[in-house]
Amino acid sequence: MDSNFVSDPPKQPFIKIRVIVCVAAFFINIIFCSSKMTIVVSSVSIVHSHTRSESLKNEVTNAGLQDKLNSRKIDTESNFKWTQSTVDRLISIMFCGGLFSPIPAGRLADRLRPKRIVLASCLTAGVSMLLFPWAVRWNVYAVCALAFVIGFFLGPGLSSYSGLASRWSPKYEKTLFITTISSGAMIAMILTGPFVGYLCSLNYLGGWPLPFYILGSGNIFMGLLWFMIVTDEPEKHPLISQAEKEYILKERSTINDKINSNNPIPWVQMFLSGPVWALIFVHFSHGWYSAVIATQIPEFFKSLLKISMTQDGVYAALPYVGSSISLTMFSYCSDKLREKGIFSTTAIRKICADFGFIFGPLFLVVSTLVGHKTKAVITCIVLAKTLAAAQIAGSYGVHLDLAPTYSGLLGGLIDSMHNFGGMIMNQTAYYLVGDHPDLHHWSNLFLVTTAICIIGTHYFALLGSSKLQPWDPTFESEEKAFDDDQNGQLAATTIYDPEVYILDSASGSMINRKYSRPSLSQ
Repeated sequence: MDSNFVSDPPKQPFIKIRVIVCVAAFFINIIFCSSKMTIVVSSVSIVHSHTRSESLKNEVTNAGLQDKLNSRKIDTESNFKWTQSTVDRLISIMFCGGLFSPIPAGRLADRLRPKRIVLASCLTAGVSMLLFPWAVRWNVYAVCALAFVIGFFLGPGLSSYSGLASRWSPKYEKTLFITTISSGAMIAMILTGPFVGYLCSLNYLGGWPLPFYILGSGNIFMGLLWFMIVTDEPEKHPLISQAEKEYILKERSTINDKINSNNPIPWVQMFLSGPVWALIFVHFSHGWYSAVIATQIPEFFKSLLKISMTQDGVYAALPYVGSSISLTMFSYCSDKLREKGIFSTTAIRKICADFGFIFGPLFLVVSTLVGHKTKAVITCIVLAKTLAAAQIAGSYGVHLDLAPTYSGLLGGLIDSMHNFGGMIMNQTAYYLVGDHPDLHHWSNLFLVTTAICIIGTHYFALLGSSKLQPWDPTFESEEKAFDDDQNGQLAATTIYDPEVYILDSASGSMINRKYSRPSLSQ
């Protein structure tokens, strides 16, 4: 991973502490996403185990073999009937917990620093995962309560990572830093399904409780490891070299003594800000799109291609393999273009977002036009997710540019909108596809998804910006904020750069800064 980061002065050590911090957050994100997926995947096994238990009871009771029943007692017996509707309700409760926690957690991360928030999330979610099998055997309300707690404490991932990235990542490593952490979710999607499925198939401890014990212990272990190796700021890390610390402090975003944990939140200015609303719309679109890939594509493969469950799991993981690779490439290229001053930060963010959310969703539609050809359908879906990774490289670091002081709060806001988009998509899929998973109904869902993605990314292209906002305490002047966004004097102007009129300090007159730069035709 170190090779992906921007080259630094030779005085810095080969193993950089900021890379270690980024990798630690990457693995925390894997364990968080894997824990949520464990509830989804294991719940299916719990339903099947409960069904087998009921069948066995009926069998031995009818035969009068009570002793046989006692000797073969199934571990999943509970005091309530565990059905598929129970699972659906449980998953909804877990996602509701994740919907409400990111914004308050983001503010706490800004005030208390993200290290404590992540530690509390790891420990609380870990203990809840360990208690989950006990709750399944005891009471449905206990299960629902634990599901909400797990969703609530695993929800504030992006808000915590945002506060970390704003302090640890130099300006031209910011995109790769935050997207490397985010790619942990993709790795979790690849690994968790087969891993949890294998554990549930074992007879040891009943099978399905094993993932909860392992992931619960993993959360606690990672939380303690996180507490030992991560600090909120590079200045406080005991192992960082003086050269690396000076480099980070010099090259990171404009974070200085003006940042104070007691800074009041400019709610009015924030929600009247066009760039903030652009982020809200584009992250709602991304949440919708991500939910389609995660929850609908496996069923799409199964209903269209008539494949086995094992093949379905393998094929459903392929899009995440492609997107995890392309995300690193897009992020690295994005930071390099910014570092070399070829385009403004705003232009690069919008180019990536538009590329990802125009071409990616279009391949979803194409997948419904190639018929039942397995290779063609799978190729289209893999391309749909792989190309859409450019949108993550484009939009996931923008809130760090807009207001580094409130990066945790903004990260929580857009994370909540991401989760909200996924919830709305699931309801829409129920009405558009429902019990009729044929090409016509899948095509309707994919067309709606494409329209939402294109509208969202074009709204971002119209009103979005990576320029430091006047309501952030680190803001000094419009001229300086514009120059920081331009990445130097030679950045070429594009259609994504808005016309900006500011007061020139030298002449005292209003000038158009966009057309004072060289254009692409020059």
